[in-house]
Amino acid sequence: MNAEAGPAWEALRGRGLDELATAMGEEAFAAARARGAALSDAEAIRVVRGEPSRAATASAPGERSPLTKRELQVAGLVAQGLSNRQIAERLVISKRTADSHLEHILAKLGFISRPQIAAWAALADRTDPDA
Repeated sequence: MNAEAGPAWEALRGRGLDELATAMGEEAFAAARARGAALSDAEAIRVVRGEPSRAATASAPGERSPLTKRELQVAGLVAQGLSNRQIAERLVISKRTADSHLEHILAKLGFISRPQIAAWAALADRTDPDA
């Protein structure tokens, strides 16, 4: 935060961040905070408005996806409603590996939730010329 808000604001902000980190877990909180810090002002405004990020809009036919082949598989399984544990079982990988793939997908697409991934994957399937 660049502006001086005063000690009362800083104390309130600190408590809020501590509570959020506790609720999310330190690792997830740190990852989410890093993703947020990497956003441009325009991308941050899109997130607040609930608009898709530029990186997350469907690629035109023939354009490469920002995701790896495995991440595309994981995104497709998220779109089917599978949990990370179910995705791990389906792909014969550890749950932690599935968690990691999901974190990478969120970061690459500029998303903050599984429903956003599911919507993106469904749209990507419709625009994929090989589908």
